[in-house]
Amino acid sequence: MFEKVIGWIKHFWNDPIELWWAVQGWTRLGLHKIGLLRPAIVEMVKERKIKAQYCDPNGSCRACGCITPVMFYADRECRAEEFDEGPKCYEKR
Repeated sequence: MFEKVIGWIKHFWNDPIELWWAVQGWTRLGLHKIGLLRPAIVEMVKERKIKAQYCDPNGSCRACGCITPVMFYADRECRAEEFDEGPKCYEKR
């Protein structure tokens, strides 16, 4: 667990905008768990989980390294093409 947290800190330090996306994702995940998330965002998350099903059990995207399923809730798309690691797991809506 400690290594994972250190990895997140390094990731956010190198790319600070990712911290915004993570906060947005964690907030929406919490709202979803208590039933207060808008239906359109719930549908977006369902679609992204289907498209990125090979990443979800891993805990992070195999292509870009983002935190799954947290980033499924954020208004960003998979950044796999920036890393030349293959196709995007999901697109921005």
